[in-house]
Amino acid sequence: EDSRMADTLDDLKRNLQSLANSISSKLNERQGYLDKADEIQKVYDRLARDKKTIKEYRNDIVYFYKESYNEFKGDNYKYTYKPSIQDLRDSYDDVISNIDINLDALNNQILSYKNKASGCLGSLGYMQIAYNSVKTQIQNWTN
Repeated sequence: EDSRMADTLDDLKRNLQSLANSISSKLNERQGYLDKADEIQKVYDRLARDKKTIKEYRNDIVYFYKESYNEFKGDNYKYTYKPSIQDLRDSYDDVISNIDINLDALNNQILSYKNKASGCLGSLGYMQIAYNSVKTQIQNWTN
């Protein structure tokens, strides 16, 4: 009887260690996903700051475009500068639009990694329950 109990206790201890390893592995997996989400978040934040700067430049160009410049003689401003300024503004709009597309893609990737991290918790919860059950059995047998 004592031999059988010792075997069962050893089995429970091995089971407990296996469950502890599984929990640790799942926590590491989850943290890996969260770390990747954080890395992408840094890129996202930097790109968002750059977008703000570019929008400020674009607004300066629009302001310049809308001003009237009495020092220009003839139609030089109207036919030479204004079209170039408009092209420059449109180029800034294109850059801003491309940044928006990239920000959306980065945000979707952040969400994907956060969802993967959250997905780790479902099975982790079941492993934690099993771990706690085995640990309690061992404690009850050895107290």
